[in-house]
Amino acid sequence: MNKRVVALLILSGVVAVVTFVLAGVWLRTKCYGGDDLCPGIRVGGQPLAVNADPDGLLGERAQQLARQPLELTVEGVPDVRRVFTLGELGIVLDVGRTVSLVRAVGHLGTHIDRFADARRAARGEIDVPPVVNVDEETARAAVMALKDETDELPIPARLDLAHGGIVAEVPGHFLDVEDAFERIRGAALSGASSVELRRLSVVPRVSRDFLQAIDHRERLARFQTGFSRHGDQELRAHNIETAAARLDGVVLLPQELFSFNTIVGPRTAENGFSKGWEIFKGEMVEGIGGGTCQVASTFHAAVLLAGLDVIERLPHSRPSAYITMGLDATVVYPVVDLKVRNPYDFPIVVHSYVEGNTVFFELLGRERPAHVTFRREVLATRPYTRKIEEMAGLPSDRIIRKQHGIRGYKIRRTRTIAYRDGTQHEESNVDTYWPTIEMYLVAPGMDAEALLPPLPENESGHSSWSPLEESENPAPAEAVSASLAAVAPSGSLSSSKTSVSTVPTGASTACTGDCPPDRPKITEAPGVHPPRAEQLRVPTKVIIGSGRP
Repeated sequence: MNKRVVALLILSGVVAVVTFVLAGVWLRTKCYGGDDLCPGIRVGGQPLAVNADPDGLLGERAQQLARQPLELTVEGVPDVRRVFTLGELGIVLDVGRTVSLVRAVGHLGTHIDRFADARRAARGEIDVPPVVNVDEETARAAVMALKDETDELPIPARLDLAHGGIVAEVPGHFLDVEDAFERIRGAALSGASSVELRRLSVVPRVSRDFLQAIDHRERLARFQTGFSRHGDQELRAHNIETAAARLDGVVLLPQELFSFNTIVGPRTAENGFSKGWEIFKGEMVEGIGGGTCQVASTFHAAVLLAGLDVIERLPHSRPSAYITMGLDATVVYPVVDLKVRNPYDFPIVVHSYVEGNTVFFELLGRERPAHVTFRREVLATRPYTRKIEEMAGLPSDRIIRKQHGIRGYKIRRTRTIAYRDGTQHEESNVDTYWPTIEMYLVAPGMDAEALLPPLPENESGHSSWSPLEESENPAPAEAVSASLAAVAPSGSLSSSKTSVSTVPTGASTACTGDCPPDRPKITEAPGVHPPRAEQLRVPTKVIIGSGRP
């Protein structure tokens, strides 16, 4: 062999040995020994110096990540945009886990693997992804606020009973919370400034095709109540028409739970409601949606007389002027609801409509499987009290009646359902209607007690519940059909009445008509109306029957 070739081979071997030895020494000091980091490692795209403190550096990055803003939008709702910091969305950089991955480079595997990792790190080819977790409790609080704002319940198809058609169903849309967590986490890793959250589409159970086969020829029950359109009652009448229209044609499937608030929706101007007088904390106040309770009460009465299950119902705090006690139902969106369930094996169709000053509810189905009797008995009464408040700037010749006094009542409600097969079901409970305080506004310093009419005799003595005397509670007459229930409870319902003494008026008291100069005049505050028969001369017993099946 040529001497020159031999010399080159020997030189090459020496260089290889020296290179291997030097690389081994370098690897031993930088990657093999101790906790030294391999040079050139990057974390999330950013270089990490060999002499850097990875725990401190990544701790600072965790704080920066938590302060980074992220705009959330919702699929299909372009007007909803919310900006959160990643910290508010529960994004947490796991410093300990990320540091462990950084330190593992060049320290795990065979010598060849470790050598290869060290070489790749030196060339900038190893980028350790930061470990980002989502604190679901924190993220859920932010995402659920968006969910509550953007979720859309499915609207089932309903019958258009007025025109003989069908109103098609509308799918619902619900924010996908679990997917939202992953999208937020992905945005944090990628550094995106915004992310769109996905919604799931949900089809309602009642479709147009389903309704075409429903048999609703038989009327299970019917009930009606009256209302006024005069003066300040016009807006309340509008709300009654609006709420009743939302319920018309709704179908209750067998065993299905019905929510009044879900179907009627929020009582807001955007949802078609106007201001109207309503009861709030025992007083008449002006609020959006006043009159909706009358719709709920009329519907509730029809539900009772059709034999449906009442799952959730709350009576008013005082007797209602438009319906007999025990049949009323108060609703306050979204916290106080009327919920009923269809116990039959066939669908029930709700037919609601307004004619003149009367709102009607009919429940229709394949057949009428039961005879229902509703009994209401007054158990005890409680007198009302009087409250007088001074109002700065009120003239001394004027007294404002802010609220009429109404006695409190405890009643027993009993419903008997007699089915075709001879079985019978009875349920009973007690409703309490607390006394309504009589309230006046007077001028400062006025001796109002000397000027106001005295309380009725039966309101001036005891202040506790008193049972009715036997003579005040005679046996009721024969029941009447619910389909013939009158607008006002008195007259068509079988009943006997208690008496209420008149209010004596002396020369020194205030008056309500044309007053002489020495007598102050009592005027009614806006929205205040005198109590009606159902609030003052309450029948001690009432029976309503739905008719034989």
